[in-house]
Amino acid sequence: MLDHIILGCSDLDGGVQFIAERTGVRAVLGGVHPGHGTRNSLLSVGGRSYLEVLAPDPQQLGTARIACKTPTAGSRVRPDGRRLRWTMLALEDNRGGLLPFFLEWSADSTHPSEDAPAGCRLVGFGVESPDPDELAGMYQRLGVEVAVKRGDRPRIFARIAGPGGECDLTS
Repeated sequence: MLDHIILGCSDLDGGVQFIAERTGVRAVLGGVHPGHGTRNSLLSVGGRSYLEVLAPDPQQLGTARIACKTPTAGSRVRPDGRRLRWTMLALEDNRGGLLPFFLEWSADSTHPSEDAPAGCRLVGFGVESPDPDELAGMYQRLGVEVAVKRGDRPRIFARIAGPGGECDLTS
C-alpha cells in the first residue's frame, strides 16, 4: 500500500499554492524536520495515503550554516511563444555542481514535464565523490535523499529507460 508521495519544491508556500490551484484543496503545515533542513505541508489523497509537500526550511538552512545566494528570477520563451517563469535558489558552494539548486515554478507556467514527450522514466540517479561521507552529510542537511557513493572523481550519474532501451548519463 502506498503510504505517501513527496512533492519537492524550493518554497513551501509556493508548493502548497501550486497544489491548491490544481486541486482546490490546500495542504496544511505538517511541521519541520529538525536537523534535515526541511519542512512540509500535508494533504490526504484517500485511504491511508497522503501527499507531502516538502521544501527547505529557511530557518534550519541558516542554523545549518548553508549559505545560499539571493533567490533569482528566471524565464524563457518557448518556441510556441509562451513564457515560462521560475525562481531559483542556489547554494553559495554547490561542491562543484554536485549539490542541487532549487526551483519554484510560477503558477502561470506549465511545468516542462507536463507537455514534453512522454515514454521515458528515471531508473537510477546518484552521486560519486572521493569524500562521500561529507557530501552525504550535506545532502542530509538539505533534506535531499540521494545515493552517494565513493568514486575516483566527483560526478553525477543517471539512467533513463525508454521503449527503445536505456541511456546512461554522467557528468
